[in-house]
Amino acid sequence: MILYKETSRLPKFISIVFIIQFLLFLMYYITQSKETSLLYLSIGILLISLLLLGLKLVIIINQSAINYSISGILNRSIEWSEIESYEIKKVDAFQDFMGWGIRYGKTHGWGFIFNTKDALKIKKRNGKTITLSVQDPTKIENLIANQIKS
Repeated sequence: MILYKETSRLPKFISIVFIIQFLLFLMYYITQSKETSLLYLSIGILLISLLLLGLKLVIIINQSAINYSISGILNRSIEWSEIESYEIKKVDAFQDFMGWGIRYGKTHGWGFIFNTKDALKIKKRNGKTITLSVQDPTKIENLIANQIKS
């Protein structure tokens, strides 16, 4: 039974920057250069921006685990028994992880950082740390506390 579900996306300005780059390269190709590699680069930038627009982090909390998925490509689960400790933290995408997406930070371990400033930092019993961007930190903290108690 699903107790909680949320979906986060990357900040839209990232895709906008890629689309602007695509348009600039395409305009340069049309007006100044007939080099096909520039056209391929432009198309590649457009495809990356479309991919980034579609990326989303889905977190599902149920009675047995915290499940998280990146657009169905990466699916992971953390069983309640695997959790040694957890905390809700404020994170800065650039300062803590040097950007958004799937990142690694020395103090926060693997991070799945999307368009929120709050994150759930989980330290597993095997020593690994996972940090997930969350939209409703209070609700998630209450759910986890209830699940770990029982």
